[in-house]
Amino acid sequence: GMSDKQLFLNASGDGYPVDVAGSEVIKTAHMTKGTAVLTDTSFTLYDKKGRSVLSEAHFLSSPGMENSGKYSLLFDRMGVNYMARNLSRVTCSGDAENPIICGDISSDGTFVLVTNSETTNALVYVYARDGKLIQSWKSVDDKISDVALSPSGRYIAWNGLSTKDGTLMSTVNVRKVGEKKNLKEYAFDDTLIVDLEFDTDARLFAVGDVLSAVLGVRKDNNFAYSYEDRNLRYYDINEDGELALVFSDSSDGSNASVIVLDRECREKAAVYTDLNS
Repeated sequence: GMSDKQLFLNASGDGYPVDVAGSEVIKTAHMTKGTAVLTDTSFTLYDKKGRSVLSEAHFLSSPGMENSGKYSLLFDRMGVNYMARNLSRVTCSGDAENPIICGDISSDGTFVLVTNSETTNALVYVYARDGKLIQSWKSVDDKISDVALSPSGRYIAWNGLSTKDGTLMSTVNVRKVGEKKNLKEYAFDDTLIVDLEFDTDARLFAVGDVLSAVLGVRKDNNFAYSYEDRNLRYYDINEDGELALVFSDSSDGSNASVIVLDRECREKAAVYTDLNS
């Protein structure tokens, strides 16, 4: 049924805000021709005027969504079902052999799934748009916290988690799809990298619990920004390749600071506000 949740996205569009089907909005994403919305029960595409052009029930118990250009990847976190689609139809669907931890999709429809099994380290599978397996390998790390594909689908990055002397380590690995050796490895001590996002085929964002970084895909660039004991609440990457971080000591957004970083993790703008008022 329709809930009282409303979507205030693309504020310039004539039809916004719009009502959303489902009781909980899990994720929204900008697409080529509008906005994709994942709720606990449905997947919906809205055009730039807020009109629903596609709405389907997804039947996933713990739904995840990744988007790039006109492609979307839906999957069941810690389940096995996945589905890739463009703006008009499902391009591929199937069941993974093991529970899915995370995934991503590129602008050409190439997609990746990371799965976990009790007997082995995390497994990485890269698929072509039609679902044909391009490459798979076993991670050297026990766990993988996130995976990302570059816009063209040519490069892949994943964050491996390990412990060293009781301290959590994150290692961001960058590889050209189809090759067996890594191009780059970036290690972060005492850090949990929670999200990886390619801005271009040459640049990768890594968002963590105590820092964010901009990393080179082929060049050895590692620009880091420390949060210095501030609590990260929200973040977003805009089309200009800038990272916006929202810090607040409380979950309701009071006494918040919004920091915009440039492509070398330097503060470009800072706004201090009370999001709760």
